[in-house]
Amino acid sequence: MCTKAYRGWPEEVFNKDSSGVHALLTPEATMEAIAYLIANPVEAGAVRYAKDWPGAHTKRAKSYEVFGSLNPQFAAAGNRAAATEAVKRLRAFKAQYARALAAWTAGNRRACFPAGTWWMRVCHGARCGPGP
Repeated sequence: MCTKAYRGWPEEVFNKDSSGVHALLTPEATMEAIAYLIANPVEAGAVRYAKDWPGAHTKRAKSYEVFGSLNPQFAAAGNRAAATEAVKRLRAFKAQYARALAAWTAGNRRACFPAGTWWMRVCHGARCGPGP
């Protein structure tokens, strides 16, 4: 709300359709993320030097970016094995969730959702088991 008031924005500050959160799977990916955080204000044209970036809510980037063009869920800094394993785990989770949801909507209230299924567990009392 503070950001909206400060900027005079009537719309949402963050897009609820895509979180923009991705897991940093390797130490290299963490280093790349840190480097991006430091360098991004400069690349975006908000400041000339990273040391001049004051932080959130005081300046905005001047460059245009197509919003929503990418929404990565993982960062592996080129480590294909880590990325492949993360994609495999995500696909297994989604498949297990889809099976449980199909059973739930068919009336089976004993359907077991994978671990990490917060909404179904908290709001609907669904059972959750271990992840895939």
